[in-house]
Amino acid sequence: MALHIERDTAYTLKEIEEGLGIVKVLTLRRWIADGKLRAVKMGRAWVVMGRDLMAAIDNWPGVK
Repeated sequence: MALHIERDTAYTLKEIEEGLGIVKVLTLRRWIADGKLRAVKMGRAWVVMGRDLMAAIDNWPGVK
């Protein structure tokens, strides 16, 4: 499944993992902790806005 990223849509880490297929939830959580990926906690889940996901993807090595 390919993830079409919308700037104003919130994505869970699981949606990102399944949609992109190139990164695991644990890696995303580490990036959040390291400040490499902006996210907010909503209840028990982390969510990432599409605009923040696009910015992070632009900085991922080997992705252009």
